[in-house]
Amino acid sequence: MPALQTARAPDLFFEDQGSGPPLLLVHGWSRSGADFAALAGRLSTRHRVVRLDLRGHGRSAPGPFALADLAGDVAALAEALDLRGALLLGWSLGGQVALSALPLLAARVDRLVLIGATPRFTPGDDWPHGPPARALEAMAALLRRRPEAVQARFLDDCFAPGELDEDGRAALATAPPPDLACALAGLDILASADLRAALPAVRGPVLLLHGEADAICPVGAARALALRLPSARLVTFPAVGHAPFISRPGEVASLLEAFAGGAT
Repeated sequence: MPALQTARAPDLFFEDQGSGPPLLLVHGWSRSGADFAALAGRLSTRHRVVRLDLRGHGRSAPGPFALADLAGDVAALAEALDLRGALLLGWSLGGQVALSALPLLAARVDRLVLIGATPRFTPGDDWPHGPPARALEAMAALLRRRPEAVQARFLDDCFAPGELDEDGRAALATAPPPDLACALAGLDILASADLRAALPAVRGPVLLLHGEADAICPVGAARALALRLPSARLVTFPAVGHAPFISRPGEVASLLEAFAGGAT
């Protein structure tokens, strides 16, 4: 796994596999690019698939960050690899990172995919979607005391009952936890970020993929997001939770192939 060395964020690790039109994948809170392994394996037969580990996640070095820093890291990686005409995919927190990175990527990204994503994670004015901010505060307090319990609960909440078999859950549970300070910084972003004002400027095609049984980011947020984006298509998955690309990699890969090829 190579690493991106920059003055602002040294040791940002990423996987780079396959060849063809590029796909840049950004993972969600407390996870890593390894979660995209099955999806990347299917897509790398026709595409160059790049999976970044955000700061303090996976094999990337920890360091303080805000949302703008993570967006800058994504843009720096795209520039370092000279990605052009790319499809940018963000899952969960990675969706907010991807939306924030778009203005920095200029002509490098043609299409955007958001999975289990929302422009605002907690409810606010004219936005009834998501858990209350106090739930994130309680989660942060527990994370400081019992990080392993929070990680296990989050992983359980990513899937609907019966969606993923025990072997699949066990494989995901072996992933190393993120740096604690970075996990807390990610929760701070989820508690405070509101990207609704930036949505009208997203002019390229957007594909939204969302589980109808998503217990972390309700499907209502995706429906509202689709209405606020100038050119978006929403696909939902019945009886699927927060990570359809893990439990339904074949279906998601087919949708991404078609979308990358020009389908809207």
